[in-house]
Amino acid sequence: MAIARTLALLALAVAPAAFAYRPFDHTDASVAPRREVELELGPVGFLDLGGQLQYAPRLIANYGAAKGSEIVFESSYHLTLGQSAAPRFSVSGVQLSLKHVFRPGLLQQEAGPSVAVEFGVLLPGYHDDEGWGGSCTGIASVGAGPVLLHLNLGAALERNGHLSLEPALIAEGPRQWAVRPVAEALWSHEWDGADVASVLAGAIWPFREDLVFDAALRAGRAEGSRLLEARGGVTWSF
Repeated sequence: MAIARTLALLALAVAPAAFAYRPFDHTDASVAPRREVELELGPVGFLDLGGQLQYAPRLIANYGAAKGSEIVFESSYHLTLGQSAAPRFSVSGVQLSLKHVFRPGLLQQEAGPSVAVEFGVLLPGYHDDEGWGGSCTGIASVGAGPVLLHLNLGAALERNGHLSLEPALIAEGPRQWAVRPVAEALWSHEWDGADVASVLAGAIWPFREDLVFDAALRAGRAEGSRLLEARGGVTWSF
């Protein structure tokens, strides 16, 4: 009973419109309210991968299609910088997904963990990510005192035909704080492919109920090369 009361009190402190899930790679077990649009814009994005610097903005659009369900479109854009040749532009990570909350919990202002599943179609990119694929991710959001934890476990059939597995963990500071610290750790393994491991640290600032700013740094290794990324952006709900 004590645990249930704690989770219920935490849920009451959560403002649904302030669930910005930038600047993470993964997400939580909540969805946009019905007929509401959430635009996650990342105009500040710089990626250093093995000494190659790219300008890398991101776009995610969420639409509350029905109660407990949302449609998600996401994509990343890359412009290679610092080369003598003309900069190369590409689009990657294009995906269309359906996310559904199977167990309403603390993120839906109810007691207990929130549980959701996201099914995605991996679409071809531009000058990158040729081919088609599919993904499925299970998501559980739980409270650990004033901290929120979101566990993601994803499996995918990549565009190159390889299978991959990607667990990730997001941690958020108290949502009552004006600016809350956030972190994410992920590891991705692709059979007959390359591994990716990274950690992210940043902050989220809910400026008002429908407008949330974020910033973060991400570091790790991808395909055997050093990875360093800076992110900054905004989530707008309407």
